[in-house]
Amino acid sequence: MYTVASYMVEVLSGEQFAEFLQSRIWNPLQMSNTYHDINGIQARNATALLAHGYHWDERAEHYVKIPFIEQPEAQGAGLVFSSVNDYAKWIRAMIKRTGPLPLAAHKELVKPRAIMLEEEEDRIPFYSQALYALGWVVETYRGLTVIGHDGSVPGFNSLMRYLPELEWGIVIFGNSNGAGDAAEIVCGHLVDELLSVPTPERLDWTALQREHHEKSKQEEKDRMQSKPLEPELAMSVPLFQYAGKYQNVGYHDLILEVKDGKLWADCSDRTFGFVLSFDHVSGDTFVAEIRDVLDDTKRNVGAEFQLGALGEVESLGVEFVEEMKAEMIWFTKVE
Repeated sequence: MYTVASYMVEVLSGEQFAEFLQSRIWNPLQMSNTYHDINGIQARNATALLAHGYHWDERAEHYVKIPFIEQPEAQGAGLVFSSVNDYAKWIRAMIKRTGPLPLAAHKELVKPRAIMLEEEEDRIPFYSQALYALGWVVETYRGLTVIGHDGSVPGFNSLMRYLPELEWGIVIFGNSNGAGDAAEIVCGHLVDELLSVPTPERLDWTALQREHHEKSKQEEKDRMQSKPLEPELAMSVPLFQYAGKYQNVGYHDLILEVKDGKLWADCSDRTFGFVLSFDHVSGDTFVAEIRDVLDDTKRNVGAEFQLGALGEVESLGVEFVEEMKAEMIWFTKVE
């Protein structure tokens, strides 16, 4: 969605997205330490300013440095490198509703467009139902509006929130995969302090984040262990016939090979590279393990092949998008 929006900006403005951000947003706000993609940093001789991203290796019990990579297809959904001082200028402009954006644009940016569904047990006390605006999440905490946008890529997390009624905002950047939890704790404590919430009534933000973290780990563990030990039905065709090139116009190609008796695909050639390996479940359904090549995290998703009338393999569906609730992204076999 964000990538499409960035392309729309280029079409309507006649400028490259990076140039548009520089001339229309960053220069007017004097955000002199903000860059677009790795090549933008290199072009302005700012490589030495980069913080390295890290992920925590639980088995080895130490942090592992994550390499920098160019991410062209992440334009609009990432690729912005900045400092908290620079981003505070952007938050200040949002709070004050000042230029370079006109007032009408400010109003449209934070106008709720959709309800963000969440499980009841995941709701944070004193927070309202979250609503999605144009890139911003709008909700209330103890009766006051809270507007924010969080982000993450392997090795980095960011948090941006502001309370327009109090003209208060916060920006937190962290250079590890776990920094998002720490940012939520810090933000929660500071907002309670801002609102002068009595100590007995304050939430235990550390306990909340720990509970959320443990729940996520358990859910991932359950997903990883959910595949049955023995297939219920045999495969419709020999394993090698599922191999080949599969295409979807919104994704890179998937090239499946047979390796050590399993279907396998090396997808490390894209922005957030990963390796796919398939375990047979029943008939033409499989469990696909997605292993991130940057931070070595893994998750299991459903996968299914569809065959044509003559028994030939025609397409492959993979549950790549968790938010789509078991809906698959379908790839057509071309080779």
